[in-house]
Amino acid sequence: MVKRVLIVAVVLAAILVLAAPALAFDGFRQTYTNSTTCAGCHSGTSGPLGVYAGWQTTKHADVGNPAFFQANALPIEDGPSCAGCHSGNYDPGKATPIVTATSTTYPFANTAGDDAFSEPFIGCSSCHWGTSAGGGTDPADTTHAVPYANMASAQICGQCHSRFSKTVKSYAVIKPAPTSAASIQPEYTLGDFNPLGTATAWTPDPISSFLNVPTPPSATPATSVNQVYYTAADGTTVLPYVAKAHAGGATQYEDWATKADHHSVALDALKAMGNAPFLNSCLECHSTDYRITDEWNKERGLKAGDRGYKPLPTIETAKYGITCQACHTTHSKGAAPSEGLWNASFDTQLKAPASQLCVECHNAELEGNPTPGVAVPGQEVHHPMKEMMNGTGAIDVPQGSPSVHKGKCVQCHMPPTGYNTYDGSVGTAANHVFRIIQPMEAVGASATISLAGVPTTLPMPYSACSKCHSRPGDEQALWIQNTLTDRQDAMKAWDAQTTSLLGAAASRLGFAGADNATKVANANSALNDIGQSKWTANDLNFQKAFTNQQYIESEGSWGIHNWDYARTVILKAQSEATAVASQAVVTISASKTSVKKNTTVKYSGKVRTSATGKVTIQKKKGSGSWKKWKTVNLSKGSYSASLKMTSKGTFYFRSKFAASATQVGGTSSSVKVVVK
Repeated sequence: MVKRVLIVAVVLAAILVLAAPALAFDGFRQTYTNSTTCAGCHSGTSGPLGVYAGWQTTKHADVGNPAFFQANALPIEDGPSCAGCHSGNYDPGKATPIVTATSTTYPFANTAGDDAFSEPFIGCSSCHWGTSAGGGTDPADTTHAVPYANMASAQICGQCHSRFSKTVKSYAVIKPAPTSAASIQPEYTLGDFNPLGTATAWTPDPISSFLNVPTPPSATPATSVNQVYYTAADGTTVLPYVAKAHAGGATQYEDWATKADHHSVALDALKAMGNAPFLNSCLECHSTDYRITDEWNKERGLKAGDRGYKPLPTIETAKYGITCQACHTTHSKGAAPSEGLWNASFDTQLKAPASQLCVECHNAELEGNPTPGVAVPGQEVHHPMKEMMNGTGAIDVPQGSPSVHKGKCVQCHMPPTGYNTYDGSVGTAANHVFRIIQPMEAVGASATISLAGVPTTLPMPYSACSKCHSRPGDEQALWIQNTLTDRQDAMKAWDAQTTSLLGAAASRLGFAGADNATKVANANSALNDIGQSKWTANDLNFQKAFTNQQYIESEGSWGIHNWDYARTVILKAQSEATAVASQAVVTISASKTSVKKNTTVKYSGKVRTSATGKVTIQKKKGSGSWKKWKTVNLSKGSYSASLKMTSKGTFYFRSKFAASATQVGGTSSSVKVVVK
């Protein structure tokens, strides 16, 4: 049976190749991979052979839906300025206009195989096709043989989702002949872009060779950019938020590409740490080619050695950071509810509900700890956003105080920023910069865009707080800014105090450093090397305080995600650090504190910062001055000396230990001995 299937496949492929020269083709690329051709194999019920049915439910497709086709006819009729992103494989050289006395339009239906596009929607070949070594006549050259990692490239989506990024190429074959350089630069990559690469090398075309995608605050030549960005209140600082929206958005790639979005550089940041194998465990949240490969194997229950198993990328081989495909499905409508937050009919094609998707990576991974979900003393906690929202994870504080902000990541991190240029309405697509826009930043920002041909200066429409806290006349929710500022300032002040206390605590434990941060890091590292089973009570308190402070700093919202819980955590860290910082470096005690004349008293103590060295014991009588009595040697951090009390009176004894480059010195409290 297997041989029979293979023979049929080979014969079919041969027929297609032989027939190619006789076939005309629509659009830029000669292709058999229009969507109905792919449906022949991909109309199953699951897996890669079932993607066609899922794709039909997306806004990219809606195949056979007359209402969608009529809606899409208008942008295709508009010609190269719109059709390149509303159809497949668009070729402006074939875009022959229909000119009347009152209008110029373009055909929106396929006829004889020589039209400007292959499909009046976004079909399979818009993403999966690249000009192959065989001249584009063999779909297997590109559609099936492309390295799976290339499927994670954001440039696949960026070819259209970067509206108002003008093309580098001049498509001078557009009909009728353009009258200026600006008019011959449509704002998308058109059909000759190969986002997956070609069979000769599998290196994807760089989007920069087709589009000038502006990434503020870096400068881009004004003649090649049609996007407008906001300027901050200072009048000079360019902000990374687009001011021009297009229908549902279509500027997501521009948002993502700016360095303000850490998703785009997530893998770069990881690779900058080197190629150590332990970094492979970080790829799940730093590499989309890792994520989609892992998903492929898990969905099919495959393990290494199984047929169809795809090896996971490593820190050396991973190619892409967190791209579109990490969060969005490509062949289905996505997880319910999938409607957009600002537009209920907008299909976001998310892999999981938004409230769950962000915390797949933005969590501290504490479930494997001895107390599941709670940090371990001395642990460096990494991005515990999920735990903070839940009010869990920190040490020695009540667990389970969820925040009112729980599940609202999109509301706060992705408000729309652009105005639709055709009617001045606010765009309905979430921005993909993800950075928090504070109310004072939104109110102070402005941009000048053309509305119906009239330059108009507008404020940023929303802030991070608008969805829940806006008021009539205060759409940016400026009224809540003072609360945000006060709380974050207080949290940062507490954090600074905690650092000072931990520095003092590290000194008490015997760790030196150029500054408090270095002392704390040295102490934490050394104590972790020793192991918790050998810690003293002070060691344990120090490590608890360290981890609780880490929890606050790494989480990064400075109290806004969950004010009550964050405040409890940082103040607990302070109390734990204080308990250690107040401990003496040197201690002293007397075997007897009230004796008769000529009785011998033993004086002993410990030095926390050193196992060896010398301790000076001082003595004073009554209110007199301190005088050196004896110098003794430390043995394993302890010392002792005996003295025959030959005089009557009240005496005080204390010990001093001198500091060095690696040791912290100090003076003990005094001990009183009464001689009768």
